[in-house]
Amino acid sequence: MDAIAKENLVEIRKLDCYKCLLNYVETENGLSVLEAYERPEEIKGLGITARYRIAILIPPERLDAYKFLENVYRNNTAAALFPPSASASTMPL
Repeated sequence: MDAIAKENLVEIRKLDCYKCLLNYVETENGLSVLEAYERPEEIKGLGITARYRIAILIPPERLDAYKFLENVYRNNTAAALFPPSASASTMPL
């Protein structure tokens, strides 16, 4: 995880900011596929849970990459909240 992302997440956790907006428009580095899959665990390790709602402003040219990342986050969050033993009827829509 890069220093800017980690610093933001640590500050969010420290201040108990459950709804946050991060501006990544000026950033230049993107995530590789492997980094995208690893990032949710890194975030979880910092104490950021599904309770937090974090919106990110991104440059338009990286929209596809961030859509992929959002899907990875959602899938990992759903898997953590609703393990395979949970029935479909208990999952929120």
